[in-house]
Amino acid sequence: MGERENPICVLHVLLDEPGGASAALDVVEANFPEEVSSSRLLISPSALRLPSASLVRALLKVRKRVHETGAHVVHAHGVRAGVGVRLARVFGMRVPIIVTVQGLHALRRSSGVWRALAVRLTRFALRSASSVIVISQSDRTSIIEEGLALEPGVLLTSQSFAPLTIRDRAAARRQLGLGDGEKVVLWIGRFVEQKAPEVFVAAIGRLKTSPAALMVGDGPLMEGVTRLRDQLGVPIRFEGWQEDPSMHVAACDVMVSTARWEGFPLMLLEAATTGACLVATDTPGNRDAVEAGIPMAVVPPDEPVALAEAIDRLLDDDETRATMGVEARRVSVTLSQAGRSVQPIVDAYRRAIRGTG
Repeated sequence: MGERENPICVLHVLLDEPGGASAALDVVEANFPEEVSSSRLLISPSALRLPSASLVRALLKVRKRVHETGAHVVHAHGVRAGVGVRLARVFGMRVPIIVTVQGLHALRRSSGVWRALAVRLTRFALRSASSVIVISQSDRTSIIEEGLALEPGVLLTSQSFAPLTIRDRAAARRQLGLGDGEKVVLWIGRFVEQKAPEVFVAAIGRLKTSPAALMVGDGPLMEGVTRLRDQLGVPIRFEGWQEDPSMHVAACDVMVSTARWEGFPLMLLEAATTGACLVATDTPGNRDAVEAGIPMAVVPPDEPVALAEAIDRLLDDDETRATMGVEARRVSVTLSQAGRSVQPIVDAYRRAIRGTG
């Protein structure tokens, strides 16, 4: 039996919160070869606060799951999960670590003591890893320039994502109570600082056109964003969190991301597979998607006036929207197929197990 046929057991550790890590992992696991078996351990974000009894319980839980599953390698998804897995070694966990990260350029947004602390924690998580997996060139550059990990151990892979279901536009609009000829602008994301939902609300209030505006998602900023909507008198519908947002994407004319920082933008890529017309902020992660060939109208972060102008231009130009949508679908479907190649990740597991990562 050849070396590549030797079984590999992987324990994936990720935070128990909405977001792209779990969805991307679904695609990766579905494409693992037969010799790779995997299980997941979800950790509450609040459990990783230093110092706390909940942190100790979380670390002991990691060690216990490694023992129960017989894991040969632990794959942490995100810096915070990486910090937790690294700390678990204090409690006797001895298997090698792989860490996947994205959005590390956000470190550059902080300053002073907080930035120094973030850099130290990130370096603490990554320097112990046999390999650090990134999905965008901007993240790879940030890691190397900041000295967060050694260059030979930083592996650039394709983003793993599954195309959204393509739904009938007219049927989706009827189900959502939208008119056939009505223009629709859509925002999808978590209501957190990173995603800047308040910028979308402010931009809708500055539009010259009068589209229906929908926001899909939830999060800690929901109450404040609701107050802002009411104060501005902006007719935005809050749709709540949708496990499958494909109906909303099918119904929209323009989909918007207002993120202040981003890894490779999973939701935009998924929407692009349906032919959605996209407007996004000029962040490194979104720029990586543009450089990969995804057409987007790009605007500066935190500038609702520029965002409103971009939305207005696209709503007034049916031909441009259609052209962008066709190209977005073509490129994103190709990218989704490339992202299903998991062999580089499997190879990283094998190097870690051999101790040559």
